[in-house]
Amino acid sequence: MYKTGIIIITSLLVSGCISEGEIKSSGVGRFIHAGPTNADADILSTKWKYGFKFSADTQYVTQIKLSCASIPGTTIIIKKEDLNINSNKVAFWDGETLPISKTATPWLFDSSTTHTTCEAIISRSGVPDVIERAPVTFTGATKSATLYQMKEAHEYNKKLKK
Repeated sequence: MYKTGIIIITSLLVSGCISEGEIKSSGVGRFIHAGPTNADADILSTKWKYGFKFSADTQYVTQIKLSCASIPGTTIIIKKEDLNINSNKVAFWDGETLPISKTATPWLFDSSTTHTTCEAIISRSGVPDVIERAPVTFTGATKSATLYQMKEAHEYNKKLKK
């Protein structure tokens, strides 16, 4: 139960960072999540998680490239066979696992607010690619709380593995 609570708290902290902005949609869908999440690894680690809600027909989607421009480790490419879109036209994807450190994830240790725009470049058969964008903001307090929750989750998971 405690582990579930930590994961939920971390997810709520991060998912609240997607900002409503003046970015115009292509109509294919929208981001519902973009942020770091705890990674189950031997050392304290994170991975970037994206959630996307499609509003258009997904049968012709061949690939999606996701990234949050200024944040290292956020670029992932999802091929058609790995889309895993559920019946509600929602999908979640994880990026690579990165150790949490001042060199691998420097933005998490920076106390200033991080503003960036996340992008989904959606490729579909027979039509031009479309781009969906979502601004994200991580305040220094949010980053500090996220780091704390990830450390707590990592320590808890280590105890479970013993």
